[in-house]
Amino acid sequence: MEKPILLHKIRLPLFKSSLWVIISKSIAESIDHVEDITSLKISEEDTKCWLSAYSYAGILDDDSKKFMLFLKYNASPGEIAHEVKHIINIIFSWNEYKLSLTNDEMECRYLEDIVDKVYYSIKKYKKINKLK
Repeated sequence: MEKPILLHKIRLPLFKSSLWVIISKSIAESIDHVEDITSLKISEEDTKCWLSAYSYAGILDDDSKKFMLFLKYNASPGEIAHEVKHIINIIFSWNEYKLSLTNDEMECRYLEDIVDKVYYSIKKYKKINKLK
């Protein structure tokens, strides 16, 4: 059964955060879908059409934080790491955690954990849709 958009919610270690990983064949369709189910304005219409990957972070009216990654099912490892790094920088910043240039082990472990979870989401999407 084909599932054109996979929305996978991931619990992130530290900072009591969660991340929505949205996988599909089209970033624009994924953003439209999430905007429809959340009433959030995630990206401008003229921007959506050329995106190959996208990260979103926003603070809602109730002060809750929303983190999302929009990726195509064939995203490269570099695209995944690039977008995850945006999310990590925002999470650390919003939690007043200063990144260290001399001891970045926590940041690197966080990056590894999230990238692994995103990779699993992509693998799940491919399996559901019988893609290689």
